[in-house]
Formats: sequence, C-alpha cells, structure tokens
Amino acid sequence: MFLPYISGIRKNHMRKPKSTIATRRRVKAEVPEIFIRVREGSRSNYARASIRIKAGRYLYLVWRDGGRIRNFYLGKKRIS
Repeated sequence: MFLPYISGIRKNHMRKPKSTIATRRRVKAEVPEIFIRVREGSRSNYARASIRIKAGRYLYLVWRDGGRIRNFYLGKKRIS
C-alpha cells in the first residue's frame, strides 16, 4: 500500500500565512509651551522652558536666564 504524495507547495498552503508587524499608530500631540517668570531687578520677564530627562530617569525643568542655564529638579520619571 502506498500513501499519496504531498508536494511541498501544498504544505505551505496549509500553514498559517505570515503576518507583518503592524506599525505604531502614534498621534503626535502638540507640546504646550512652558514659560518661567525671571526677575531682573525690579522687572520681571518670561523665559521659555522645557522639560529634560537626564540619566534616563530624572526630570528637570530647564531654561535660560541671561547667559546662564538654570535647572529645577522635578522628580523621577514614572514607569508606566
């Protein structure tokens, strides 16, 4: 008794088709502008600030005050 011959092409049809990796669907949200009030003598101006991540886990608020760069520690980055 002989079993029927199944060609290699037929075996591939029986397998599940390979699925492609889906691309991320990430919507870019507008980043709000952050300003810091800087006092110069009796006057007060506003300086643009940004949030920076240092050493991969610490959050700082960073802005320019005249010729200097100022930092304010906000805390550790939350791991979600």
